[in-house]
Amino acid sequence: MDGRGRGIGSAMRAVVLAAAILLVVAAASDPVEANAPAREGRRRALAASRRRRQLLRLRNAVPFFPHDRRRREQLVIQAAGPLTSDEASSLAAAEVKVATAAARKRLGQKPSWPAFHDVSARSGLSTLETLKFGGPVIADLDLDGHYDLVLPQHNDRNATRVYWNKGDGTFSRGEQVQPGWKDVHGITAGQLRLGGRQTLDLVVTLGGSNGESPSAPSMFKVMKNKHLEEEAKKMGVGSRSMRGRSPRLIDLNRDGKLDLVFVNYARTGNKGSRQVVYGNVGGGRMKMMQETGFEYADAEKALVGDMDGDGIPDLITWPWPRLYRSTGAFKFEDRTEEMLWTMGNAAAIARGLKGIRAVAELDYDNDGKMDLYFARAHKHQDVLLRNMGGYYVDVSRAAGIQHRGDHRGVTVGDVNNDGFMDVMVFRYGATRLVDLMLINQGDGTFKPTKSHGAVVKANNGRGDMGQFFLVDNDGKLDLLIGNGDHDRRAASGTWSLFHNSLPDKWSGHYLIVEVGKAWRNSAAALGAVVKVDVGGGVVLTRRVGSAGASYCQSQLSIVHVGLGKVGRVKSVEVRWTNGKTAKRWWVKANSKIRLGVF
Repeated sequence: MDGRGRGIGSAMRAVVLAAAILLVVAAASDPVEANAPAREGRRRALAASRRRRQLLRLRNAVPFFPHDRRRREQLVIQAAGPLTSDEASSLAAAEVKVATAAARKRLGQKPSWPAFHDVSARSGLSTLETLKFGGPVIADLDLDGHYDLVLPQHNDRNATRVYWNKGDGTFSRGEQVQPGWKDVHGITAGQLRLGGRQTLDLVVTLGGSNGESPSAPSMFKVMKNKHLEEEAKKMGVGSRSMRGRSPRLIDLNRDGKLDLVFVNYARTGNKGSRQVVYGNVGGGRMKMMQETGFEYADAEKALVGDMDGDGIPDLITWPWPRLYRSTGAFKFEDRTEEMLWTMGNAAAIARGLKGIRAVAELDYDNDGKMDLYFARAHKHQDVLLRNMGGYYVDVSRAAGIQHRGDHRGVTVGDVNNDGFMDVMVFRYGATRLVDLMLINQGDGTFKPTKSHGAVVKANNGRGDMGQFFLVDNDGKLDLLIGNGDHDRRAASGTWSLFHNSLPDKWSGHYLIVEVGKAWRNSAAALGAVVKVDVGGGVVLTRRVGSAGASYCQSQLSIVHVGLGKVGRVKSVEVRWTNGKTAKRWWVKANSKIRLGVF
């Protein structure tokens, strides 16, 4: 090639190189390319928005199965593919917004601030300072339409005894359930026999000298003359010694009869299973069940609830959080990771729910599904888990649950009758701290207050546990609080009873539903679900059980439902654990009705 050709080739290479450099520089200074990260962020946000709309459309399109909500969620996930944790949280927020908006519109009552005052001095309750252990037991023991009390005393000179409701907001002292200096732990009440007009039974667990000397539980039949008759050996449960903590009555095979689960502390040199399950075979007899899947559960306390809405009661246990789903007659499966997958793996769940002291079940947004509130100690933040129909999502931050402390107990109820469930958290400290009441705002959030009037004096023990309940059936929830440490006698305290004195002009309407046994005495009241249809597609859901659980279990069968400004409800339905139902149409507000056999 001649010199001229070589020159042209060199010139062309120079031009190409220069053009390449210019292109690189232009690309570097191109505002479109510089905004690529922003465009990618907008693209992801748009994709997420489309995904949320897709999920909501799917949930609206999928049929609603009232007695199997888990099936609906499974169908949504099958159609849309697995959700991410963020998607589940977004979906929860959207559902809360829809559910609460519909309920607010129908109920029409703005939340009012509570007003309680102390009536302990004239209540007839003991004024002695004693040690406490997991709160009171509240139940209509003699079936006269008024709540009676069992007040446990732990390793104290004073006896654990019954207090009978006189019907006017005061109580008379009854027989002792256990004498003084007994290591009394959890107590529960329920109907273990269904034939005839049966009163309730009491189950009492006792400690075991730090595991060295396990004790057999005690059981009592409440006689019609208000005498307590010992019946543990007669019923077939008096021979098994345990390190007792939390007895729970629960229908485990949907036959309507209450079975019995003893949730125990670990024993030293333990022989046999730690937890014990008895089946109710009828005629006042219990039979120990084997291979239930719960015998070796690492648990001390339990809440009886229904995690997936299938009508079969499940167990939520702690202080090491585990969720046991009933999968058949006397069969449990640990579904913790499945139900709490949005919180991460097993280690993340343990961290996120560390330090649990008490748990309550409530439908805080009136969507018909029961949610869970966890009260936690050691300055951990309390946790509110929303039930999505087959799993739970932590909505604590969105709901305004950001308080920390040493919280030993929790109870739930509608204190202002606006139709939304409120929460009371019991606080432990160097002195008796003012407890925290969380007022449901009806939009998926709570506002905390200490200005509620249910204030215990600073020198009255320590915060333990309490329950909302109706003392005098006036339609406004009252409050019983146990004050006192478990073991430190210098921190003993009394029982405090507070009357709800909210003026009628600030309180909404109410309905009281007294639940008896199912038709033909086929099912006990404990565990029955009450649904109040107030119209407009809004159904208020309550369960016969405890309004929060620690070691003890109440039977709140005189069910209170706040109605806001609704003057008449469309229907009231009770569904018992064996599937039997009873229904009443067009019931006036501010009234009391009875459903079932009494």
